[in-house]
Amino acid sequence: MTLFALALFALIVPTVVSAAMIERHRAAWAPRYKREERVETAGAGAFRSAEVRESRWSIVGDGLPTPVFIAAFVAFTLGQLWFPTVISAAVGVLFVLSRQFTSNSWFLPALVLASVPGTLVAIEQFRAGMSLLRGARADADERTRSSLRHTLVHNSVLLTMAFVAWLTGDREASSAWLLGVAAAPFVLSALLSRWVAVRYRAQFVADDPDALFALPEPGESLSFAAASAVKVNAE
Repeated sequence: MTLFALALFALIVPTVVSAAMIERHRAAWAPRYKREERVETAGAGAFRSAEVRESRWSIVGDGLPTPVFIAAFVAFTLGQLWFPTVISAAVGVLFVLSRQFTSNSWFLPALVLASVPGTLVAIEQFRAGMSLLRGARADADERTRSSLRHTLVHNSVLLTMAFVAWLTGDREASSAWLLGVAAAPFVLSALLSRWVAVRYRAQFVADDPDALFALPEPGESLSFAAASAVKVNAE
């Protein structure tokens, strides 16, 4: 019953943040018109071939994709752990510096210090989830790539450190395998966020000036229509 209550409590922040982001950026996932140009070579030979350009309008997007929402929600769920991580890191530092810490192990102090970049990794995953719901391609691409890179580096160093401590017979590393269990959700979340950013890249058009909410009127320049679309999205 206690675990069930904790699970429900852990869903409060992701639910509130997801709802707020979707409401604020609802225009980011509205269907838009995007001009597609295709160039083909017709004919054969140096003097008979010619380039044929075909231009047409296509509809981009049909609401927020479910995988994008799931990836963002998971990122919020894990990213919110930065707060208890900060508290546990502070308690760990006080314990290591106290007189009650009499162990000669190097692994435990190193593990406490590793919680600092771990907190930053959690915050970065939270921000990656926000970038996904914004629907801006450049922001989502940058933050999901950075989150994945830093998550992999941090956990690789952490697990390598635990493995070395276990090989050297450090008694504090007897439960080091639990670090792998704890690291797995963060790695999977970062991989999922990066995958949806790449998979649904064409639908991240909130920052695309050529993606329009309505087709331009005859004689209306595309640049003016694009500026209008950017203004509507900003509002």
